[in-house]
Amino acid sequence: MADLEGLTSDERVQLLGAWELKFFGVALGYFTLLFAGNVESQILQYRTISMSFEHDQLPKSTWIVQAYG
Repeated sequence: MADLEGLTSDERVQLLGAWELKFFGVALGYFTLLFAGNVESQILQYRTISMSFEHDQLPKSTWIVQAYG
C-alpha cells in the first residue's frame, strides 16, 4: 500500500475507499463463481437423476432421496 504520511485526511479516506472497493469486487467475483459452480453442479446432478428415473434405472424412493438429500 502507498505511504500514508504525506497524505491529507481526505486523501487517506479516498485511498482506503479504493482498496475497500477492490477487495469487495474481488470477494464478490469469487463468491459469484463459487455459487455459479454450485448451481451448475446441482442442475447437472438433477438432470442425471431425472434421466435415470425416466429410464427406470433407479427405484422411485432412491430418486426422491437423491433429489432432496
